[in-house]
Amino acid sequence: MEAKKSTPQQRYAKDKTKVRQYRLECYTSTEGDIIDRLDEVENRAGYIKRLIRADIAKQGKDLVGEQPKVLVNEQSKFEG
Repeated sequence: MEAKKSTPQQRYAKDKTKVRQYRLECYTSTEGDIIDRLDEVENRAGYIKRLIRADIAKQGKDLVGEQPKVLVNEQSKFEG
């Protein structure tokens, strides 16, 4: 049986990219407004990233070096 060949894009992504994932818990009893808004937007990740970037710009400071206040799960994009 011949092994399935990967595309050039898959090989690049495997070697060059890392993905960091964040998990957000929302309680339906107290945070229904957040749940409703996230359900309304088509691209949740893009929406959240825009909000964070707007907040960074509003603060007018560089956040590099600050410790994250959330649990971070870093893994390769194509790790099995």
